[in-house]
Amino acid sequence: MSTVNRRVNWAVDYSDMEVLVGDSDLIVIATVESIDKTIARSGFYSTFATIHISETLKGESSPDISIVSMGGYVSYEEYVKGLQEGDLAKQDLNWTEEEKQNGVVKAQVDQQNLLQEGEQYILCLRESEELGYVTVGSYHGIMRIYGEKVWRKENAGIFDKEDIIQSILKAQEQ
Repeated sequence: MSTVNRRVNWAVDYSDMEVLVGDSDLIVIATVESIDKTIARSGFYSTFATIHISETLKGESSPDISIVSMGGYVSYEEYVKGLQEGDLAKQDLNWTEEEKQNGVVKAQVDQQNLLQEGEQYILCLRESEELGYVTVGSYHGIMRIYGEKVWRKENAGIFDKEDIIQSILKAQEQ
């Protein structure tokens, strides 16, 4: 599998928990039940998934909802189809013919947490008329849970799950 990283400059600083919480309509602890599809749009990939919510930290929702997040796993063929002319050469993906037939590309933004079936996350979501619930600030709204720890990409670190939950609850009070 090859990994393709894209860098995105956000106009909003979502590494600030108050901003992240303030821009979220729904914040939940949830397990990804299924990855329904990953599609290319304007050179970026979006993953559509169904989640099961075990705890709601902000907002209200049914226990099972569909969400959309940036990034995902796609076949080589699908990845190449979404590129502009000359982009493949710039990325220096020297794939063998076998890899082209059977390979998978991990398309992500700044080494984000990509949604994976069966994994648990804290998800900060915003309701979109077009897509339903989408993760806020792409990777900022996806915090992967490892037991009692949480990995947040933008801080490049692992944090205590209870500390993250308390900071989300505190941010709502302000």
